[in-house]
Order: sequence, then structure tokens, then C-alpha cells
Amino acid sequence: MALWHQTLHIVSAHSAPILAYALFGLIGSNLAGVLFSLTLLANGYGITGSYVSYTSILYPQLLIQGTLGAFTFSFARGAITWIALNHSAPRRPGIRDTFAATARRWPALLAQSLLYGVLITLVWQG
Repeated sequence: MALWHQTLHIVSAHSAPILAYALFGLIGSNLAGVLFSLTLLANGYGITGSYVSYTSILYPQLLIQGTLGAFTFSFARGAITWIALNHSAPRRPGIRDTFAATARRWPALLAQSLLYGVLITLVWQG
């Protein structure tokens, strides 16, 4: 019960930076993938005068989303974790402070995400 109470306290006290990084991490890669698909569709229509099939743009879109997702999601997760760990600091962490702290820890966050992705792929294929 204490963990639940502490989590609600952190989310309510720091809702703006947590929401900003959550939106960036979760929606950023999806939005980029959709924009990439729309660009491919518009380009295909401009060249051929008709729309290309959905399957021809699905894999590039997933590649873009996966690549960007590895960066944005791990960055957002690191930022939200940093906010939660420093919630009792004398000065409340803002979006700029969180960005600077997360950027300093970027190699560790990226390595952890890549290792997680490799392990999930190996287990899924196994």
C-alpha cells in the first residue's frame, strides 16, 4: 500500500514533466512512423498516379517506428525514472533538469534497451 501511495504522490506532484516525457516517448515514434508512411504514399501516388499497396510500406514504417522507439521510449523511461528518484530534492525537477540528467545517462539507457530487445527477440524466436 505504501508503494501505491508513493507512486500517486510522485505522479500528482510532477504531472507536467511526467506527462510531457510520456507523450514524447510513447507517441513520438508512432507519429514519425505514420508521417513516414504518408510520405511514401504521397510519393508513390505522385510517381504512379495510384496508391501503392499497404504491404510495400508496412516494413519500412515498422523499421522507422522501431528505431525511433528505441531512442524515444528509453529516453522517456529514463527521464520519468529520474523524476521519481529525485522527487524529494529541495528543488523540484523540471523538464530541462530532467532532460540534462537523462542525456548524461543516455549510453546506459540505450544499452539497456538494446539488450532488452535482443533478449525478447531471442525468446520469441526460440
